[in-house]
Amino acid sequence: MAGDAGGNSPPRFVQPLPDITFVEGVTPGFTFPASLVDDQEGGTLTYSWAVVALDGGAFPQWLSFSRTSLRLDGTAPVNSPDYQITVTVSDGQLSATSTPFTLITSSPAASNRSPVVAVALPEQTWAEGAAGAYTIAGGSFTDPDGDPLSYGAR
Repeated sequence: MAGDAGGNSPPRFVQPLPDITFVEGVTPGFTFPASLVDDQEGGTLTYSWAVVALDGGAFPQWLSFSRTSLRLDGTAPVNSPDYQITVTVSDGQLSATSTPFTLITSSPAASNRSPVVAVALPEQTWAEGAAGAYTIAGGSFTDPDGDPLSYGAR
């Protein structure tokens, strides 16, 4: 983009913004290095951003962006979608918009979520003092992490 009549050139992104991963339930944050943007005239830069949920959902209220520190912060709740983000930088006269990057939300690798009931078990009635047996149908319980399940009764 050419400069305006006053000789001002727009700021430019030196390199694409990286995709970022936030782990659900953890607040690591991410600070964009100021060196990602260059302004030939050395002007004061201001930043704004736009966020779109890739699943078409609402703007993430848990996410914030500091225009002064260039820091993206927030704690992604469980089952958050991924987001597409663009950053716009302005020198007060001209602006530039980044290519979109993705904020990926992922489940913590070290977490172990509880098994869940996939198929409700039918109620059982046994006579007191009498022996009983019951076979749980395969697939009645699943583990969201894919871990093998073991069963016991009390």
